[in-house]
Amino acid sequence: MLTDGPALLANNLTKAFSGALVLDALDLRLEQGENVVVIGPSGTGKSVLIKCLVRLMLPDAGDVLLFDKELYGLNAKDLNKLRRQIGFLFQSAALYDSMSVRENVGFPLRHSIYVKKEQSRRVDRILDRVGLTAAADKMPAQLSGGMRKRVGLARTLILEPKLIFYDEPTTGLDPITALEISRLIKSIQEEYGASSLIITHDKVCTRITADRVLVLKNGRFVANGTCDELAAVKDEWISAFFAL
Repeated sequence: MLTDGPALLANNLTKAFSGALVLDALDLRLEQGENVVVIGPSGTGKSVLIKCLVRLMLPDAGDVLLFDKELYGLNAKDLNKLRRQIGFLFQSAALYDSMSVRENVGFPLRHSIYVKKEQSRRVDRILDRVGLTAAADKMPAQLSGGMRKRVGLARTLILEPKLIFYDEPTTGLDPITALEISRLIKSIQEEYGASSLIITHDKVCTRITADRVLVLKNGRFVANGTCDELAAVKDEWISAFFAL
């Protein structure tokens, strides 16, 4: 059940590898219905951050609350229950090569309360939403990169998550397809009211999707604001990223 508080609240997240500090006491707040983009140089800890936020990796210190539930204190049963409210779009889309588009999208429903007929209706509705109705019976090997991303997004949406994590959603796509995916991410926020944390290097994606941007550098957030606010800061590296 959702609460009146933020969708995500992280405090003092700290992680080091072989003595090298990757996350340096980070704090992060994501309001319900908000899109936050995290940018930063390669190797600055973005992937480590997102893995800690979904408990694929444990930090050395700090805590994370998702909808007011302490993430690291949950048992396996409660963790799985919470994760049903969370979607994750992997950078590679992470499709099952032996399954069709329809089977990939419907996979999260296999243990759901929905009967087969309702599962099929939900899959058809989501495929239509992401423009993949005509590709429903194709295999992943037959799809373009942009189509694979759409399948991954459809599979993410099938359980109507309240919080979505996007890991480099436009990487490897041509500019036109990247623009389409970025617009789709924004429309999903508006249609579903979901909160989203988006990791990206893409200026256009950031401009289209972000309500707020966090700049991660040397393990810490060094800037926080809208695209226009950060374009106006005196730091040349930060302002250059947001320049039109």
